Formats: sequence, C-alpha cells, structure tokens
Amino acid sequence: KYIGFCCDFITPTLNNFINKMEKLQYFQETFSGYLPLIIGLVIWEGIWKLIAMWRAAKNNQIAWFICIALINTMGILPIIYIFTHRKSESYSGLDKL
Repeated sequence: KYIGFCCDFITPTLNNFINKMEKLQYFQETFSGYLPLIIGLVIWEGIWKLIAMWRAAKNNQIAWFICIALINTMGILPIIYIFTHRKSESYSGLDKL
C-alpha cells in the first residue's frame, strides 16, 4: 500500500517536471537568438543610466536620481534628463581660484 502511494505521488510530479523542461527547451530554442540584443540593450541602458544618475547627484536632484535609478526605460528617461538639464560646459576648476 505504501509503495502505491509513493508511485501515485512521484509519477505526476515527474511528468510535471518533464513538461516544464520541455517548455524551457522550447523557450531556449525560440528566443536564444535575441541574447545579443538583450545584452546590448542592458549595456545601453546602463551607460545612459550611470551618466544621468551621476549628473543628478552632482546637481543635487534627489527626485530625478531616484526615478532614474528605479525606472527602466531602455535609456529614454536618462537621455531626456541629460538633454533637458544641461548646464553650460564652460566651467573650469580655475574659476574658483
């Protein structure tokens, strides 16, 4: 009686596991070609995000810093921030002397 219970429990669990593995294999075969695109977008987002967060921190704009840090928009929000919050680049460290 115990062996029957054990087999009744293991068989559906094993079938469920096999079904999930088949779905994972289908997903891998279908979308593996997009991996370079995904990696490129992650790098793109990271570069723009770091630049925008650095400028927001430098300008003491906490709200922009938090929004840029939390919202992933594939670089759109950081680009908007960078181009809308430009300061003149004529500053040099010698001006303070």
